[in-house]
Amino acid sequence: MRKILVLIILFIAAVVAQGGGFALEYVESNSTYVVCENTSSLVMGTGDITVEFWCNISNSGAAYLVHQGAKGTGSAGYAIFITGSGEVWSRLANGSARQDVKGSIDVEDGNWHHVAVVWDRDAYTSIYVDGVLDIATATSYSGTDIQGSDDVFFGDKQSGSTQGLTGTMDEIRIWNTALSQSTIQYWMNRPIDSNHDYYSNETSDNLKAYYQMSDGSGTSLTDNSANSNIGTLTNMDDDDWVTSNAPIGCTISGNSGFRMMSSPVAGQIYSDLLSELWTQGMTGADVTSGDNNVWTYSGSGWTDVTDISGSGTSLTAGQGFLVYVYTDTDNDGDDDLPVTLSVAGTENSGNVTVPSSGSIADDAWAFAGNPYASTIGWDDVTQTAVTTSAYVWDSQAGTPAYISWNGSAGSLSNGLIAPYQRFWIQGDGGSGSITIAEAAKFSTAGTFYKTMNDSPGSMSFAILSRED
Repeated sequence: MRKILVLIILFIAAVVAQGGGFALEYVESNSTYVVCENTSSLVMGTGDITVEFWCNISNSGAAYLVHQGAKGTGSAGYAIFITGSGEVWSRLANGSARQDVKGSIDVEDGNWHHVAVVWDRDAYTSIYVDGVLDIATATSYSGTDIQGSDDVFFGDKQSGSTQGLTGTMDEIRIWNTALSQSTIQYWMNRPIDSNHDYYSNETSDNLKAYYQMSDGSGTSLTDNSANSNIGTLTNMDDDDWVTSNAPIGCTISGNSGFRMMSSPVAGQIYSDLLSELWTQGMTGADVTSGDNNVWTYSGSGWTDVTDISGSGTSLTAGQGFLVYVYTDTDNDGDDDLPVTLSVAGTENSGNVTVPSSGSIADDAWAFAGNPYASTIGWDDVTQTAVTTSAYVWDSQAGTPAYISWNGSAGSLSNGLIAPYQRFWIQGDGGSGSITIAEAAKFSTAGTFYKTMNDSPGSMSFAILSRED
């Protein structure tokens, strides 16, 4: 007899940055910037352009984030800059005229934000902040060459100003194509590789420059594309290489109900990840009274988490837990969802074994999860003494039920498991485990599946038996 665990799993839309590794910190008073010499691969001419990056800005005035020329009407090129009010501006200039497009979202707030500007030369100039469209305006100068002879700059001061950028930048990417919003959203949370939809086409590579900030020291900035557009740090030294604390987290939307979660950050504690949600019934919660709303699965049943802030509450990679989410996240009587849960730290990397200690007994169930910010393929997960299937509960289906994949067939499309998706595995023979390696990552986006709503006093868990 095999047992199938019936469980409710709620949708979590993930937004993840590149936390861990290095970033470059720009200091206004020191007039710090990076310059990349103009090369043929950086010539945009009449083509489409996308520039994207992560930034944490605390400026008091205007400064360029990225630009190639475009310092005024008479300088051809493109630019992304901020003003004292903190909105993102884009500029496209042909040497005799320019088009400035102003966003509305403040990124000058001392928090990490992903910024992407897409110049579709035959359609729109679009500004995205954290994957969300801020503004789209019909693009001027269709078919007009905007290429000048200027180098590419990061963190540069505006013309006639001594003020540069005060803030930190990470993961700068320059493309000679117009990225779609879905592509921006999917790849903003992970390093670029050849699986990217727009990495190359039949005639050329679309990724013209890619700065992962992986150097960590020195005055050169490596271009991680195939084009070797090396940057030179100006008025900067080793002290300006800092640990990237870009947030790694997820956006919680929908109604009150259960969420199955884990953290992609090594050593993260519950209270850091759940700081934007209402918690109760445990040490470190918003209130210590009331019914507990955070649980772990012990292998045979659910256990209350009694402390979400103590030193012994670190989450291991691939560890899942259950939280009941209230739409009123601050107990003021108002619905607050959606909210974004964000944490800082180093993203999980390397092989992840579930369970992290011990093993899965014969017929026993284990609660596992995708530990990375990329979709993983179940077929590429090393399976030891477990059944061949991974199970995910899907209440989006006409008849809510488990969907599964056994390595060759099933209703879980091609065995793809999305970021932040929790799934179940079952022991088969004793001493069971799985190992999820980074080689299991897929560039294709998996689907994150929804659950029904429920109340914390009536968790809908049941163990049903069937013949294997």
